[in-house]
Order: sequence, then structure tokens, then C-alpha cells
Amino acid sequence: MNAKVRPDRVPVEDYVSKDFLALENERVWPKVWLMACREEELAQPGSYLVFDVVRDTILLVRQADGSIKAFYNVCQHRGRRLKDGCGQIGKSIYCRFHGWSWNVDGSIQRVVNRAEWDGCPDFTDDDLHLPELRVDSWAGWVFVTMNPDAPPLREYLGQVPDYLDCFELEKTRLIWSVTVNTPANWKLVLGAFNEAYHVEATHPQTLRYSSSHLPSRAFGPHSQFGPQGYDATELPNRPAAMAALQRDPRELIRESMEEMARDLKALTIEPSVAAAQRVLDEVPAGTDPMVIGGKFMQFSIEELLARGVEWPAGLTPEAIHRAGFGWHIFPNFIVLLGNDGTLCYRTRPDPENPDQCVWDIWAFGRFAPGKEPVPEHTHIADYRQFIGVNRFLDDDLVNLPEVQRGMHCRGIKALRTNPVQEQCQANLHRVLHAMIDAPEDEDGLAALLAERG
Repeated sequence: MNAKVRPDRVPVEDYVSKDFLALENERVWPKVWLMACREEELAQPGSYLVFDVVRDTILLVRQADGSIKAFYNVCQHRGRRLKDGCGQIGKSIYCRFHGWSWNVDGSIQRVVNRAEWDGCPDFTDDDLHLPELRVDSWAGWVFVTMNPDAPPLREYLGQVPDYLDCFELEKTRLIWSVTVNTPANWKLVLGAFNEAYHVEATHPQTLRYSSSHLPSRAFGPHSQFGPQGYDATELPNRPAAMAALQRDPRELIRESMEEMARDLKALTIEPSVAAAQRVLDEVPAGTDPMVIGGKFMQFSIEELLARGVEWPAGLTPEAIHRAGFGWHIFPNFIVLLGNDGTLCYRTRPDPENPDQCVWDIWAFGRFAPGKEPVPEHTHIADYRQFIGVNRFLDDDLVNLPEVQRGMHCRGIKALRTNPVQEQCQANLHRVLHAMIDAPEDEDGLAALLAERG
């Protein structure tokens, strides 16, 4: 590990230095696979979506044959951005500056007064084709890479699909999404959701029914946190956890499901709430807690089936335990797991200011075909406008700007990450430094991808 990064130490400069931000922009983002959007956002031929990261702008378009192509979203004449947002391309990809246009497959369609370039070098149709990027998908997510030498996506993801494919995330559907301009470094926001160590102080209400002690481990550049691989009896005997054991576990299940559905509006939705109520109504008091847990899963499956939702065949209690609670997919994507669906986060840096980032949030659920909700999409320019929208995430919003401000103080030299519970955070910095510090003729990511957890 880089001398500046240890399992218990992360340099504060990584969060506040403009020089470090510039190195990330140059040596990290163009080299990796990046999650760009969901497949269902490009549902029909001609559907498009623009994905911006640092200073690059990328246009993804669904083709007539069902494939997805990705292009740099810039006119090959004078560099104007071609599209914004999302929608239907129509008959062409048209530049509003001088009227050049491209076909949906990126081939040049029209150059205004093209004959006037006769005799000019590098002006064939191939030269004028929109520059194309590699694109692939996994679990319903569309990924792109600007690196022609990057390994295939499945190789890049390593063991992540081995743990998560059983959830059949590609069959979940979006409930709501929010994009928030946030006054914090992209790694700080990301790091607030790849560990549970902050729960005791930030979300103490959840200690009534869960522990904040969730160990973590690295899988090459990616990482996982959750109880997988640890005996629950080894977890610390926190007073709140001990008090919870003295309460009726049926009530704790109902409280936890209702609170997540009400306050977070994600991970738990109506079927799990109904299943939790059935546990309280149908399972006798005093039943062994292991039996109660089994009944809750049985009722959860039954409630989904009653709504026409097929339970994933591989999603057994053992698979759920093995998967843990959350995964960090390098560099900037978080997947938090629930029976009903997932909560996902993506952060993107401000290209100039290490104290700012764009924070994307998605909540997904399982629904019967034709019963999917109409997703709610919100873009919030000032993070303070997000306060009060999601009661659970309010707890995190209180911290993020204050942590970023604090890291500029000369009184802190490094972040002291917990080597058991915050490995995800330390591992992120380990990988970043490996890529940034690698000689120009070496691939700083290759060796990391070969690692196994």
C-alpha cells in the first residue's frame, strides 16, 4: 500500500488538494469503467441520454437492433455539445451551431457545403464519424469506458457479479431519483455510504433494531461491507443492541421495515412492510428469533408473489448473508441491498473545485410487469433544498459540508479510518494512489484487478 495510505490512515490532501483533483481527472476517470445510466432509460430505438463526467460529455443512444452505442457528445466541426438531458434523437443528431448532422449510429449524415472541403486531409466519412466509446451492461446498468485498452466489463467487475447476480437487479425498476449539487468532495460523499461505522452517531434511531458494527473487506479495487464472513456473536455487546434483544423481535422487524419505508423511502417498500405486519400478527410471541427471521422471509416472498412479482430463484438466506449490505464499485458507484430493491449512489467531481461534487441517488423496487411506478426525477441545485425531502438522508446532509470544511483546517493531517469497518474507504484511496503514482508506461489498475478478496 502507498506509504500515504494505510488501512487506518487516508491523506486529507486527497479531499482538498486541487493538484490531487487534477491528477484524478487525468489518470483515473479516463481509464476505468463508469456507470452511466439504466438500460430502461434507453428503452426504445432512438432513446438517448447524456452522461457528463469531469469535462467529458458522452452521448448514449439505443440503436434499431437493440444495442446501445456511446459517442463523445461533441460536434466534429467546432466542438459544440450536441445533446443535453435525455429523450428521443429523432432522424438525426443535429448540431444547432452550423447544422452538421449525424445518423443515430454516429456516421456523418450532412456537412453543410461539404464540397468546400474538397482536397482537405482527414475529411473522409470515417474521419467525421462521432468518436465512439466502448459500452457494456450489467445488472440493468449501462457502463462506458474512455479507455480502449480497459479489460471487458465483467473482468473489471471481478467478483462483484458472483455476489450480486442472485438479486436479479436488472429486474428492479426505478421509484425515484435525485441529483444534488453538494458542497463536499466526491470521495467524501461516496465514503458516507460505504460503511456503517457512522450509524451510531448519525442514525442512532436505527440502533433500536440493528448494530452499527459491520466489517468490510476489499475485492481488488472494489469493496464490500456487511456481516458476511463474521459470526454475529462476535459483534460488540453495545447497550442499544442488548436492550433490543430484550424486546419482542417481531416488533423490531415491523419498526425497522416501517421506518425505512417512511424515512428513507428506499430498500424497504410496501411488500416488506406487509410481511413485517404479518410476522407480528401471525407468529406467536416467544417464538425463537431464528424462526421469526425465517417466517419474515417466507412472508416477504408471499407478499411479492401475491402482487405478481417473481422472487429470484437464487436469492436464498445464505446468498443474502453472503452478499452483505453494501458494495463499492470503483471508482464512484455504491449499491446498497434490500429484499425489495436497492438504493444506489454515484458521485462525480467538480473538475475545478475539490470542495464540490454532483451526487446522484436512485431507489429501486420489485414490481409486477405493467405495475411499475412512474419514476420521480429531481435535480437540486443547492443541497439545502434537499433537507426535509428525505428524513433519513437529512442526517447525512448535516455532516457532509461540515466534514469538508473541517478538512481544510490545519489541525487535521490525515483521516484515521477504522481498519475493520472502513476498509472500503481506505481501499478507494489505495487504488487511486496506485493509478496516480504509476509510471506513464504502466497500467496502475491492472494488478489491482487481479486481486481477490
